[in-house]
Order: sequence, then structure tokens, then C-alpha cells
Amino acid sequence: MNEEIPGQPNQAPGLSPIPQQPDPLAGYQPGSDPTAAFGAPPTTPMYNAAPSYAAPSYEVPAPTPPPPYGGYPQQPYPGQAYPQPGYPGQPYPMYGQQPDSGRTNGFAIASLIFGILGGLLGIVFGLIALGQIPKRGDRGKGLAIAGLSLSIAWIVLIVGIVAVGNAVDNGKDTSTTTATRPTAVTTEPADVRTDKLAPGDCIATLTDSETVYDLPVVACTQSHEGEVYTVFTMADGSFPGEAKVEAEAEKRCDRSIEPYAIGKFADAEIYYVYPSDRSWAVDRSVTCIAVAPEGGKWTGSMIK
Repeated sequence: MNEEIPGQPNQAPGLSPIPQQPDPLAGYQPGSDPTAAFGAPPTTPMYNAAPSYAAPSYEVPAPTPPPPYGGYPQQPYPGQAYPQPGYPGQPYPMYGQQPDSGRTNGFAIASLIFGILGGLLGIVFGLIALGQIPKRGDRGKGLAIAGLSLSIAWIVLIVGIVAVGNAVDNGKDTSTTTATRPTAVTTEPADVRTDKLAPGDCIATLTDSETVYDLPVVACTQSHEGEVYTVFTMADGSFPGEAKVEAEAEKRCDRSIEPYAIGKFADAEIYYVYPSDRSWAVDRSVTCIAVAPEGGKWTGSMIK
């Protein structure tokens, strides 16, 4: 036991005395902070302690609104639907095409009506309708096409009828049928095609008609009004016009009658048959006929 400090053990020889530690609770008062007696905590961080950082903030960018009609759409975000221009619920419009207006074009309807009735108005209205429909977004393209087709069909039909009629007339003008010439004992005239008449044929009666297909031929020993004295052919080429053909026929027929206008035929007048524009392609012959003056008649031939 320690004699100096009762109750304490004796200190071993050579050792320093143990320092007396202060009592941390010596100044504690009931109701106060018990940790205040230990002082403020050290500011130096502990070894290997993780440093403190401010928590980062993340913001999700708002999606870019779709471009206005006619612009170029932006690349969509993952999971975002590709923006479509136009009105909601409508398909993507083609370039230059207007949305469906829901009405039928009036010119298309008119084209169909006139196409059924026939005429050029069906073609005119059909072309107008085909020009307006894509610009206005109207309906009725099929009606316009049908009207155009019907109108063209009418025109083709009319042209075909006219062509057939001309072919029939031309065939009638240029028939190669040869009529039998009357003989001296024949009393009835024989109708001979004008393109088959030859010099020496005597004509019983002549006509004032503008178009002549055939003439009644009799024997020159019988009474007759005229006689064919020459036949010539016009120069090859396109039809020069009726006035020029008639002028050429009159000039050459007048010049050719001089050798035959003698004796009782000295007062002979001129009658000629010339080709028309329809018969020009196959027959360009001109037939010159000497006619008895003042509606008289002859007996006998002037060239035989």
C-alpha cells in the first residue's frame, strides 16, 4: 500500500507516477448537453472517409414539336412516334396533291353527258376537268376520262361514215364497168360512164346537173344533141382546185373543136365533163362534147 496516498498501491521502483486524468463529468449539470464537455468534434476528416459532393441534377429535355406542314421532320427520339405532317388522322399527302375535297368536279360530269350525246364539248370539258381535279382535290377523274373516250369514239364513228360515203361516191365515179355501145339498128340509148366515153360517141340528151356520172349514148345515125370529139388527161399532181381544172378544160376543148366545126357542125357549142376532187386520184380525164346550137339536134357524126 502507498503510505503517501492511502488506498493507492505502491509504485514500483523506477517507474514514473501515473498522471491523474481529469474527470470529464466533473462540470456536468443536469439538463445540459453531456457531449459539450468533450468539446467540438475535429474538423479533420477521418482516414479513408469518402469526400462529400453535391448531388448532380439531371433534366430530361422536352421533345421537339413536329415541324409545320411542308417542312422536314426531325429525327424522333427512341420510343417516340415519327411525326406525320398534315391533319390528325389524315395520310401523308403526296407532293402537289391537294386533300380530297369530297365533291365531284362539275366539268367531269358535263364531259360524261356530252360524251354520251356526242360532240366536241365532251373533249373540251374532259380536258378542263383533268386539269382541275389534282389542283382542287375533286373527284370525278373516271367520269372525265369516260367523257373523253365517248367523245373521241363519236368523232371516229362520224369520220368513218364520211370516209365510207366518199369511197362509195368515188367508186361510183370511177367504175370500170363498160357499157355496150349502141349500133345503127339500136333504138334505145345505152348509159355509158363519163370516164368511158370515147371520141365518136353520140349523146342523145345532155343534162345541166353539176355532177354527171353517165350519159345516154345512141348511134350517130339517130337524132342526138351532142358528140364526143376529144378526150385528154390533166397533168399529174395534187388537185389544183375546181376553178383551175374547169378553166383548163374549157381552154383545151375550145382549141380542139376547130377541125370538126365545119359544115352543118360549124355552129357547134362546147360541153365538157371534168374530174372532181374526189375522183382526181384515179381519174383526171376531161371529155369534150360538141353540142348542137339552140337546143337543136344532129344526125350523123362530125368526126367519122
